[in-house]
Amino acid sequence: YRTDTTLYLLADGDQKIATGGNCTELNLKNIELSGSGVKELDDTKVNISGTIKIASGTSFSTNDAVVFSGDTIDNKGTFRHYGSSFTFDGDTTHYIFMGADNIFNGIIITDNDTVVVKNNGITLNAGTFSIGKKSKFLMGGFTHYFASPKIELADDCEWDTKDATLVFNR
Repeated sequence: YRTDTTLYLLADGDQKIATGGNCTELNLKNIELSGSGVKELDDTKVNISGTIKIASGTSFSTNDAVVFSGDTIDNKGTFRHYGSSFTFDGDTTHYIFMGADNIFNGIIITDNDTVVVKNNGITLNAGTFSIGKKSKFLMGGFTHYFASPKIELADDCEWDTKDATLVFNR
């Protein structure tokens, strides 16, 4: 399924988006989530080319691959990414305003991308952490938790941990 618009899940209560039949992935511009309950993308690969916004008091969960080629993740709620990997792609700079309550299963930064953490550290619960060629991961002065069994760094990538605290808790 393709759309150049925004997927809004705004009502209170749990909401689930799942594909079926011949549709195995969603291509979205933006996702905007608010309201109480869990907003879930179930068994659906999602490609997002714009922004992800999660309001305070809102929980977002997905258990499949996410490919993010957009510019901003603005999480003021709860972010849960289980299964597969969250991939930053698009030869661009991605800004992560991640709430304190966040979990990534695996993080892949493809070639020629920059990921900038702007507030709160990230929690990498499992899966691979990978930084591609000519890519940058700028962690800022935050505490980050890594339980990743595999870390892959391209020879010419930049993993800036200068002011960050890294806790390897596997």
